[in-house]
Amino acid sequence: MVTLPLAIILLALYLQNLVNAYAVGPRPRGQTDRVVRTRGKLHLLSTVSGDSFGVPSLHGIEAPFSGAASMHASNASASSYAANVESGLRLIQTTSPSTAPKWCSMEQILALVRTRTGFLDLTQSVPLQQPPLQFPHEPMDPFLYSRIPSTNAKLTSHILANVSSSIMVRWLETLSTSFLNRHHQSSEGHLAARWVMDKCLNLEDVRPDNPRIRFSVVKFMHPWGQSSVIARIEKVDDASAVVAEDVNNLKEGTGKSKADSEPIVILGASLDAFNLYNPMSGAAPGANENGSGSSVIFEVLRVLLTIGFVPDNAIEFHWYSGSGFGLLGSQQIASHYRTKGRKVAGMYNVARTGWDPKAKSFHFLNSIAVASDDRKTGISKMLKGIATSEFKIVERDCGFACSDHYSWLQAGYPATHTFEADEEAVSPFLHQASDDMDAISFTRMYQFSRIAMKFAVGMSKRN
Repeated sequence: MVTLPLAIILLALYLQNLVNAYAVGPRPRGQTDRVVRTRGKLHLLSTVSGDSFGVPSLHGIEAPFSGAASMHASNASASSYAANVESGLRLIQTTSPSTAPKWCSMEQILALVRTRTGFLDLTQSVPLQQPPLQFPHEPMDPFLYSRIPSTNAKLTSHILANVSSSIMVRWLETLSTSFLNRHHQSSEGHLAARWVMDKCLNLEDVRPDNPRIRFSVVKFMHPWGQSSVIARIEKVDDASAVVAEDVNNLKEGTGKSKADSEPIVILGASLDAFNLYNPMSGAAPGANENGSGSSVIFEVLRVLLTIGFVPDNAIEFHWYSGSGFGLLGSQQIASHYRTKGRKVAGMYNVARTGWDPKAKSFHFLNSIAVASDDRKTGISKMLKGIATSEFKIVERDCGFACSDHYSWLQAGYPATHTFEADEEAVSPFLHQASDDMDAISFTRMYQFSRIAMKFAVGMSKRN
């Protein structure tokens, strides 16, 4: 018979195991959950590091005194830095990359959000010491960008027929109603990221067996609770060398994807959602901001996997954590890719695709803006060429740190973004409980899914 003290000890150990199993804190550097499917079999590999499977080792950055703080050490010693962080302050940069960051309270940060002021949270970031105009690789030939719209017309007509508004409805409805909010530090935000990862893994059930395609899903761990999620489709040139029963063969030089040495294509969307007036525990369905963008890029991923699309350049789909509080997740990922020397052909950030501005002003009906601050690579001009088939395009600068594509621009990569044609066209429900399914136009989301599909397909094919 188990004595009461022993029962208490056993119960405590059991509960501790549960906590460890579902811990939301960061793992040791370079460790990540990784899922790879080869020859019809799904492999879940935990705590894998290195560049296996063509995906870089992913980890959050946990240095206690690094990033912008080290760049501005004259403003604060290491001890005062730690004291500021301990008291809940964050190191925030606004206006421009040359502006010195300042320590801000949460109320000051929320004031920036209310006024739609772009900002970066540099508290835990690693700065890029090289000028942002220096690319880690030669940017794509601008003439290639100009050819993509015509290439898309040849490649995507049958692919676009597979886009389903009803599937996007169900996906977004579940995301926006299953969690109280998706704050990057809340347990709900952590669970939402796990849900997105599970939905990506479930796509294994719908895609055909094709030894030329490798599909992988990873969690990018951050020092806060919510991870980012990255799914990747790539072509495997030497598929015969991959032995499904022995995952140890899946390493550099064995079944290696040629896409590893080629620039990748990225579709990104922010995953988090928070209530402007009660960030941690207030209701924030985040249907438009940015469940709609997350749903759009998931639909592109679903369609490409379902039809067995084989890209020449690998395509990655990123769901970013902590976007609403200073582009936290995308900053760490873009910095990581830059540090690892990863090549990026182009990044398109998909955001707020569900609000139809005709509810506020007929003038902006069926109009969008394409971000112009793209380091003159030609990628924004290319995206305009694609988007004109769906919307009227308005010339507009989205400003400093306006969305997650800015993290990639800062890292020296070609990146672009679509957003509202005017401030009057912005949804009045952002970061509130009313940003729900009733405020969503799935006709508009369908249009954005077509743009994102054309971008991904056109950028990933070389001929």
